[in-house]
Amino acid sequence: VTPLSNRKVNIPAFVSVVILLFSLFWSYSVITGYSLMSNTRTVADAEQACRRIPWEERIFLRSGQMHLYNNMVLAALEDSEHFLELYPEYYRGWELRASALDAAGRESCSAWARAALLVPENIDLPDRYLFALNSIPPEGMDPDTAVAVSVVLSFSREKMSDLVSRMNSDETILMSAKLLNLSLYCREVSMYHAGRMWFQSLICAVDADGPVPADLGFNLLNGRDLYLYLDQDWKPRAEEYLELLSEKMGMDLLSAPSP
Repeated sequence: VTPLSNRKVNIPAFVSVVILLFSLFWSYSVITGYSLMSNTRTVADAEQACRRIPWEERIFLRSGQMHLYNNMVLAALEDSEHFLELYPEYYRGWELRASALDAAGRESCSAWARAALLVPENIDLPDRYLFALNSIPPEGMDPDTAVAVSVVLSFSREKMSDLVSRMNSDETILMSAKLLNLSLYCREVSMYHAGRMWFQSLICAVDADGPVPADLGFNLLNGRDLYLYLDQDWKPRAEEYLELLSEKMGMDLLSAPSP
């Protein structure tokens, strides 16, 4: 009996040829795919690269951005799904997803929140604050997510002033309204973070060049109970801003609605 180690396996010639042809085709497809990815000029290039190297998440991100730029929203949504299946922890993938959902007129706040929370803390990325603001819905937000987003938006006084100085009046008022909503969502689990967002909303409303909408102003005054939860070094400035808000609204702070 021939020892097992000395036995030879005879592979039919046609099988070897098939394996060789498949290897050549696969190699050609991979090389072509990466070549297209490194020199993507058109949407068609991106789509072909996605078909040839479907394990490469970077090409789906690029393809999604190109589809979105060309108003091909459904294709961008599909690209974002493929990307997030491959790399769910990268914030740019969630940014693409949220942007595509916005373009499709669908709910995007949760995707914006994921994008904001996945940006590494050691990266000072201005987009992170935009992601966080976009994540705040007009009604209803998970309280724990709200607190996490409030941490992203907890600016120093200097950074807050710098940010407001670079916004027009409408943008500042919109930011104030969003921060006030975030404050309400935080109340259930953290009065400290609720107070922080209320105060930053107050700063935005007062520093806006134009008038403060009546409903926003009254809601800010109604939230004065959050003053108690501010850091001690913020309280004097909060008192000053409450007075300024009352003056801006043409009313005496003592006659303002009680919280």
